Amino acid sequence: MHDSAKYLLKYLLFTMLACIFIVLGAYFYKQTKAETIIHKVDYSETSNIDYRVYLKDNKFFDDKYLTKESIVNDNKLVVAELIDRISINYNYLIKFSEKVNGKYSYYVKAIIESNESAGSKNYWSKEYALTEKKTKDITNSDSVVVLEDVSVEYDKYNKILNDWRAVANVSMDGKLKVILVFESTVGSPILQKKYNLNNNDIKLEIPLSKAATEITINENAESKVKSIEEEEKDSDSKYMKYRIGVVFSFLLAVICIILILITRNNQKNDNKYYVELKRILNTYDGIIVNVSSLPDLEKFNVIKVRSFDELLDAHSEVRLPINYYRQKHKSTFILVNDTMLWMYVLRNVD
Repeated sequence: MHDSAKYLLKYLLFTMLACIFIVLGAYFYKQTKAETIIHKVDYSETSNIDYRVYLKDNKFFDDKYLTKESIVNDNKLVVAELIDRISINYNYLIKFSEKVNGKYSYYVKAIIESNESAGSKNYWSKEYALTEKKTKDITNSDSVVVLEDVSVEYDKYNKILNDWRAVANVSMDGKLKVILVFESTVGSPILQKKYNLNNNDIKLEIPLSKAATEITINENAESKVKSIEEEEKDSDSKYMKYRIGVVFSFLLAVICIILILITRNNQKNDNKYYVELKRILNTYDGIIVNVSSLPDLEKFNVIKVRSFDELLDAHSEVRLPINYYRQKHKSTFILVNDTMLWMYVLRNVD
């Protein structure tokens, strides 16, 4: 087989192997990702705040208190001067799609805020604990329910803000926030770790230092589903396919190196061949004749020489021109004298 054909065959063979390894490596890496299992626990939160506004003794209202329904449904404003206290009931539910374990804690706090009238900047605020922090365990349960009642002395916090207003002597808006703070850490048999849930504070806002009060509630009556997601760590099947993918990647790297070496060696051979041919043609141009074909070698006694110098020795004896015939991957030089033929072939190989 011709050397150029051998080079082409090797190049095609290793290129096909490289393509096969690329396909197999990509397949096993893809299978590694496909084997990844996502464990998920969904949960949803719903909250409801109910309250009653207890009134001071007065001759205008027959009832001792106003309910949330009557205030909201009748779109009422409550006169601040008549408010004695506010009784608040928090009802918070968190529902899980799986049984979970862990713990949760909750407490109620009040925050007095003094804010700039025309904007959202804060002048002063202070926090008060209305209940102690309670911590409870969650044991193989799919839900958590918090029920908490608290009584807020409106006059007390209204007086604190008015004292601050007298000292600050600025135009301000005052409010009292009554907040149920819920914190939880949960895990599940399908999860490897425990997670702190990002629970929203449930709060009720009451204006302070105003003639009339409009109570605002931040509650979540409609639940929104959230998720805890976790990927399964290194399973045996996943790890084995990953190792197979690494092996094919290594083999691909080896094949690429071999292809580079084959190409470089072929280019090197080409360069050596053309350099030597150019040297011969330039140096001995006066005794070399280009021919379009070779004679019928069977008519001659052919002597093959191993170097162009040996052909020059024969030329010195017979004093005849050297014929040069160029082919694609070799160059043939012959010297003919009667029935004698000396031949030197320069090939495009080492």
